Amino acid sequence: NIAYFLLPKHSVAYLYDDCTFRQGLEKIGTTHTAIPVISRDGKYVGTVSEGDFLWQLLSKDCETLTAYSMKTWSGCRSGTFCGATAI
Repeated sequence: NIAYFLLPKHSVAYLYDDCTFRQGLEKIGTTHTAIPVISRDGKYVGTVSEGDFLWQLLSKDCETLTAYSMKTWSGCRSGTFCGATAI
């Protein structure tokens, strides 16, 4: 029965597209491998994975990462796991 696998909406983790890089890292933490990104009006923007955060850390200067938001960060694209394509 598929209902066994469904979670109530209030217990699903997500990020807003205006969250900072640091907020995204804190939210994904050690309990999630990927997390959806939504706009403030509730529309799906994309999905970001822990690997996307790692690649971003390796490719950018760590001092400038606080300036990134999920909206402007090139790691998140609509419809798939985040990659190198900008939204």
